[in-house]
Amino acid sequence: MDANNSNPTDPQSTYHYTLPLQTTKFAIFGLLSSGQLAAQAISVAAELNIADYLKDGPKSIDELSSKANCHPSSLYRLLRALASIGIFAEIKDEYNSKFKLTPMASFLLS
Repeated sequence: MDANNSNPTDPQSTYHYTLPLQTTKFAIFGLLSSGQLAAQAISVAAELNIADYLKDGPKSIDELSSKANCHPSSLYRLLRALASIGIFAEIKDEYNSKFKLTPMASFLLS
């Protein structure tokens, strides 16, 4: 039986499936670029001293943007991205959200 005509559910089959080379290149590029974006986001948070502002407890975006002297909605997007990878944590209540340190964020303290 030809490998292209094999049955994938048959344990005796020699079924093989490979991604086209172009798809593999895009997948690798996606992994590399997402790592670069995470590294850049961590770098920006470190430059803005966000972890230092959070060491006394959770703070709102307005508080953090005032202390860091930056645009509130841009900072919110940055912290949401970092929260998605565990660097910070977002605490939401019915009125607003705050961010707090995680154990991983402790490496960003001065």
